[in-house]
Amino acid sequence: MDIAEYVEDTRAPGGGSALAGFLVSGFLLALLGAILPAWGYHRDPPEFLTIGNYFLAMGAGIIVANQLARPLQRRRGLPFLLVFSGVLGCATLLFLALVAPPVSEWWRSVSNDQSLPGPGCS
Repeated sequence: MDIAEYVEDTRAPGGGSALAGFLVSGFLLALLGAILPAWGYHRDPPEFLTIGNYFLAMGAGIIVANQLARPLQRRRGLPFLLVFSGVLGCATLLFLALVAPPVSEWWRSVSNDQSLPGPGCS
C-alpha cells in the first residue's frame, strides 16, 4: 500500500497562508524590541519607563485590534481583513520611520495604539 498517493487528503487547506500570516505577525511583534536599541534607549540613563510604555501601547493595540477585527470580518470577509491589516502594518512602519527619536516619544506610542492620547491631549 502506497501512502504517498493520498498526501493531498492529509493537508489542511490554506496552511501556507496561515504560516505567512504568522510570519508577518511575528515580524511586527518583534520589530519593537529590535528598533529600541537603534533609537538609543539602552544608553545611560536607560529609559525603562518609556520602553515599558511602548510595549504597553503595543499590547493595548493588540487588544483593540482583536475587538475590532471580529465585526469587520463579519461585514467584509477574511480576504479584506487580511489585506487591510497588511496595509495598516505597512502604514505603521512608515509612520515609525517618520517619527524617529528626535521626535517626541508620544508620536511613536501613537503608532502602536491609536487610542492613547498624543501630545497636547489631556
